[in-house]
Order: sequence, then structure tokens, then C-alpha cells
Amino acid sequence: MIKHTKKIIAGVAAVAVVGIAGGLVYANSNASETKQMATVNTSQIKVTQEEAIEQFNQQFEGKELNQVELEVSRAGYVYTVEGFDDTTDYTLKIDAQTGSVVGHETDPKDQEDMLEAEYTLNLDGIITRDEASKIAEDQAKRGEAKEWALDQTSTDGTTWEVKVIDGTYETEVTINALTGDVVGVDVDDEAYDD
Repeated sequence: MIKHTKKIIAGVAAVAVVGIAGGLVYANSNASETKQMATVNTSQIKVTQEEAIEQFNQQFEGKELNQVELEVSRAGYVYTVEGFDDTTDYTLKIDAQTGSVVGHETDPKDQEDMLEAEYTLNLDGIITRDEASKIAEDQAKRGEAKEWALDQTSTDGTTWEVKVIDGTYETEVTINALTGDVVGVDVDDEAYDD
């Protein structure tokens, strides 16, 4: 019985060590991504959001648009433009400096996906990315806006999600894209302590 108990304790200890190590790898990965975002210069963004949307519309003609993201990748900034129809989801990735397509995907919906509500992105009367950046930076009180997502979460829920980076600190600010009101703030600094 004692021998069996020792094996169980050893097994639990091994699982705990693996879990802690995995958490540290994840934290270090997040820290690396945040540090990379802090060093990327927004002057590399040459393609406008409107141009990225137009490329999506040319590639996937007649599809509804539901999200536009501008994120940091290893090669610099990349737009990810997403859309849908009744049976398929569509994604187009565009280099924000050159305008070249760096990836595209069509993903057929399964029965469960078809039952989920999707909303067409409303671009009428929304604040610009620059305006959203200023609001987010004012809310964060330090740092610079480095990543953006324009998303449609309901029929009247167009939002900007802006990541503001200051060194290894990241603040994500969610803004109503029609009114400019801040609807959420998430400060994530635990994973980035050196």
C-alpha cells in the first residue's frame, strides 16, 4: 500500500511540474509577443483598412463582412479580414505594408456553425482607427496602440478592440465604434513580469 501511495504522489508531482513548466512557457510566449509588438513601428502600415476590405470583396465577391483585424506578425503588420455566407466562412490575410495577399481560407460551416448568429459589420458612421487609438491610449494612460480589431457582435454592436502596449504591459480597450464610448478595459500585466 505504501509503495502504491508513493507512485501516486510521484505521479501527481510530475503532473504539477509539467503544468507549471507549461504555464511558464505560455507566459514567456506572451511576453515575447508583447515585446515584439512594442518594437514594431506603425509607420509600416501603408495599406488602409478600406483597401484591405476592397481586396476581400474582390477575392470573395458578394460575401458579408464581419471582422477586420490589424495585428503584428513576424513579418510586420497583417490585416485579417473575415466574412461569411450561409454555408462558409471566409478569411483573407493581407500584408499591411505591401498589400500582397499572404493567406486565404474558406471554411465550410458545420450544422452547429449554421445555427450560430453572425452579424454583418456596420461601417456607417464609425470612428476611425486613429480616433479609437487615441481613446484607448487615453484610457490606458500609458503606451501606444499597436493592434486593432473592428468587430460586429450584434445588430447594433460594432466595436473596436485596441491593444495598447507599454513595454511588457498590455491594456485592451473595447470601444463602441459608433459613439466612441469605452465599454471595457482589460489590463494584462501578470504574464509579462521579468
